[in-house]
Formats: sequence, C-alpha cells, structure tokens
Amino acid sequence: TIPPLPKSATFCSEKVPLENFDVRESLTRELFSIMYAHSSTTYIIQLQGRFKEMIIKMLEKEGIPADIYYLCVAESMLQPLASPAGAKGYWQFTDATAKSFGLFVNREVTIGRRPLPQPADILRRVMRSTATGLLPQPPTT
Repeated sequence: TIPPLPKSATFCSEKVPLENFDVRESLTRELFSIMYAHSSTTYIIQLQGRFKEMIIKMLEKEGIPADIYYLCVAESMLQPLASPAGAKGYWQFTDATAKSFGLFVNREVTIGRRPLPQPADILRRVMRSTATGLLPQPPTT
C-alpha cells in the first residue's frame, strides 16, 4: 500500500493543489512507482551526496528556488544518460530545446554533462518559459 499523502505541500514556496484530483492522482502514481524501485532510489540517495549541495548552491546563486533540484532528480535520476526520446544530461534537454536556449550541442560536447548548464541563466530562462510565475523576476536595470 501507498502511504497517505500529506494534507498540504509546497514546491518553490507555492502551495501544491492537493485538493485537485489530477494532482493527487499524479503524485500518488509517482510515489507508488518510486516506492518499488528500491535499487534506483538507493542509487539516487547515494548520488545526492555528490550533487545535491553543489546544484542547490548554483541554483540559489542564480535566484532559482532550491526545490528545482528535485526536477533534476525526477528528470534524470542524477544520471546524464540519454532518454529514449533523445533528451540528454541531468536536466534532460533535447537537442532542439538546448539549441533554442543557446546551449552548445555537437557530437563531441553534449549538453547537460554538467549538473547545471553554463551559463546557469540558461536554466533560469528555461524555467521561466515553462513555469511562468514559478521564479522571481530579475530586477530591472
């Protein structure tokens, strides 16, 4: 059985709408799938010791909420391998997405081999374009 969901949760300082059936069902499905993936879960926990603090420091330096680290965990399980869809790296960018945000892509150097793209503002732009309102707006000059 799956443990009960919490009564409330936040992500990036925003309330997670657990009262929404689709959100609750999706979270339950994710918890159920990870609950029975013992070896993957154990390996992610092991890799966190190597990556979590470094990634969170880089995110915070760019003004990106630390919770976005868990997006990296969910997308790649902290392994920069290519997905069946061709997404690569820790953040699982496809070549087309990488190029659209100015990441360098060729046969020798592939995107996402570092835990945070360089420059890190690329990740900020990706997050802003896909999650409007999730990130604080940069100060105007």
